[in-house]
Amino acid sequence: MSKILDFLIDTQVFFIATQEGDQPRVRPFGLVFELDEKLYFGVGDFKPSYRQLLANPKFEITALNKDNQWLRLTANAAFDDRQAVQDKAFEILPSLKERYTGEGKPHLATFYATDVTYTIEDFTGNRETGQL
Repeated sequence: MSKILDFLIDTQVFFIATQEGDQPRVRPFGLVFELDEKLYFGVGDFKPSYRQLLANPKFEITALNKDNQWLRLTANAAFDDRQAVQDKAFEILPSLKERYTGEGKPHLATFYATDVTYTIEDFTGNRETGQL
């Protein structure tokens, strides 16, 4: 898990694809962390990507690092709104706390990846696959 987490942290921005009806939707994400041996992400509960994950928890991630290696990760989202998870998200990205806490503000929905498979490849043909 640490290899995948480090890869995503190092890229700073990665892209998550969800499904809306018969149309894929892709958007940038930046929050990722490990807690209780699970890979966590966060999304505002007012965003279409949140509703898409509720309707269909399958998602994919792609990221490219500075060494021209790319990650493709396939997983299912399991939402977890425990306070400990929220606290960890705000510790990782403190700017989120101002945006997502307080009266009248949206909620940060946190989820972890289940049924994870991944591939890390590069342009020279190196390829690593695995499961978390």
